[in-house]
Amino acid sequence: MNSEQLRKEIEEKKQQLAQLEAEEANGFRNEAIKPLSEFSLQDKVEFFDKQYNNVTEHYLKPVEDKGYQNEDDDHYAWEEFMETVAKDKGSFWKYYNSLID
Repeated sequence: MNSEQLRKEIEEKKQQLAQLEAEEANGFRNEAIKPLSEFSLQDKVEFFDKQYNNVTEHYLKPVEDKGYQNEDDDHYAWEEFMETVAKDKGSFWKYYNSLID
């Protein structure tokens, strides 16, 4: 085998590896994220009710009553919002953290 053949083979293997890594990433995403089509209308209504009540009780009411905003509120709200798409919280955060590590 000459150097040109070896380079060609290495390039082919790199492409195969990239394809396999993309397939694995998609599989990992599919394990972590629930498609919108899997949510029933009942799920959607319950989610809206939960979010509405959560915002009014935990984020808005303390500010209205005391003028106090917890510095962590933005982060807690962001986490809750992100978990909307999770099949389960553990697999979602494992997937999400794999993207930023």
